[in-house]
Amino acid sequence: MRKLIVLLLLLSLAGCSQPVVQPPETSPPAVEEPQTIEPEIPETTVETPESETVEPETVEPETTEPETTEPETVEPEPGPTVADYFPVFKDTIRFFEGVNNEFASYRVRTEYIKDDLVQFHVNNGGTETVNIYRITEDEVRLIFTESENYSRLSRLDYTTEDQERILLQAPLEVGHSWEDPVIGTSTIIRLDEPIVILGSQLVKAIAVESNGVINYFAQDFGLVKSVYPENDISSTLDKLTEDTEYPERIDIVQIDSSAQPIGTMSTFDMRTNDSLMEKLSQALRRERPDGLALPDGFKIREIEKEPMSDEVYIDISSDIYHWEVAATDEAITIKELGLTLGGYFAVSQVYLSVDQQDYDSGTLSLDKNVPLN
Repeated sequence: MRKLIVLLLLLSLAGCSQPVVQPPETSPPAVEEPQTIEPEIPETTVETPESETVEPETVEPETTEPETTEPETVEPEPGPTVADYFPVFKDTIRFFEGVNNEFASYRVRTEYIKDDLVQFHVNNGGTETVNIYRITEDEVRLIFTESENYSRLSRLDYTTEDQERILLQAPLEVGHSWEDPVIGTSTIIRLDEPIVILGSQLVKAIAVESNGVINYFAQDFGLVKSVYPENDISSTLDKLTEDTEYPERIDIVQIDSSAQPIGTMSTFDMRTNDSLMEKLSQALRRERPDGLALPDGFKIREIEKEPMSDEVYIDISSDIYHWEVAATDEAITIKELGLTLGGYFAVSQVYLSVDQQDYDSGTLSLDKNVPLN
């Protein structure tokens, strides 16, 4: 019965004009996309200042020329000159030992040096000789010689062309030759000849042959040996003293009570370039017998003697007049002075002047043109 009622009900519902309402579909809730909210930026009006148009500087690149490095030129060291083989030393005495001749031994002292000139005094026991040399880098030349010279006079102002001799000359090469008026031809025959000098020292020397004589010159020593092969005579440097004073001899002549002259040997020391006038004046002022006891102010002002002359002219200062002796003693002393100077200069005539005038002390008068002895 119950089934019939349900059926009728369903049919009546089906004949109604109202639509059937379907239940809504169940869908997942819509997911909202997040909104992007851009922040509001307030409009800011920025005034852009007009900028100057700056032209970029055009920097020229520096043009640097590459440095050209020239190869360094090494100058060769100059070799020794002629002057190196003939050195000049002040206050020096050289002693040469001779063989097979009594006069082959001698000594040489350096007396005066001026510019390129030097004066040597040679004493071989038989005579004394003055030699003047001119020394340059290219040549050694003997320009003056005077034998029988026993004083210490300077001869640097004299030359004798006919006596000039060339000892050594550049170039220093084997075979080089030269001529001079005395010897004639000279030739370098060896450059490194071993020579023993000063007893045991070995040096290398240049050998020069000149008219049968061979001279040897060593650097820093000068002439070290001379050989005369034909006669087997030689002279070799055996001793050398430096920084020394040379004792110059003078014979002080005094007149005794019997009017006879008596000589007393005296000496005075001299170095290279010392003044002979000053040293001689000091020696003559000494007390007797080593001097003539001349007044303290006595001074030789000038000495004139020509080469090989038998006369000497002596000019003295007027201090000679400061005598403290009797007139007779004054005359004797002046005579002694003449004899002493005559002996020292190896002359027979001595002329005396006072400040270029006649001698006149008030008690004694002498003519300057008349020799004292």
